[in-house]
Amino acid sequence: MSEDRPHQGHRDRMRQKFADSGSFSGFAEHEILEMLLFYIYPRCNTNVIAHDLVDEFGSVKGVLAASPEALGKVRGVGEKCAGALGFFGALLSHVQSEDFTGVNAGDFRDVQDFIERQFRFDSEEKLKMYCVTGSGRITNAFTVGRGDCGKVDLDIRRLGLLAVMTECESVLLAHNHPEGDCKPSQHDIVTTRMITNQLSALNIRLFDHCIAGRDGVLSMRARGLINDLY
Repeated sequence: MSEDRPHQGHRDRMRQKFADSGSFSGFAEHEILEMLLFYIYPRCNTNVIAHDLVDEFGSVKGVLAASPEALGKVRGVGEKCAGALGFFGALLSHVQSEDFTGVNAGDFRDVQDFIERQFRFDSEEKLKMYCVTGSGRITNAFTVGRGDCGKVDLDIRRLGLLAVMTECESVLLAHNHPEGDCKPSQHDIVTTRMITNQLSALNIRLFDHCIAGRDGVLSMRARGLINDLY
């Protein structure tokens, strides 16, 4: 009992600090993670584990985006903890991916922030499709491809069908390079041309194709890599 009491006092102080502000303003990365670990480890000292995780992955974002295998290599992180952290990361990614209200596709800074949020916790390469109205409003979102090692499996006919079914005026594409920079690969360029051709045949414009990497978000249209066909 006496061994738990100092930890409980620390937890109470941390929770009160959060309650006073209602946000994580003023918290260090390891303190945010430490509070999350309270719900995984009800009794033990989570401070050391939180520090080790941040040292290994750099931030809360990096921890929640890490694979269970990578998390399990950190001292004090067991299978249960790795699974729980993976769940929290996936949940946060899901919630953020649903929120595209207020995004103006015509404002690249707006799109850049949105795309960064979309892929923040993804360790798997994905291709996402967003339907864009004439006024630049996003109305629908779909994950149309998944893969790894720099290549995403994509059914272009399904992408075209989704665009027609949702009455897209134009399509914004985005995919991530989880382990690399945002520079487009040759495969990215060729695939984008194929998608442009498919959408053009349906009288739908490819608005842009953005790539999210560790160094930011790149617009293929701004780089001159997308040519409108109609």
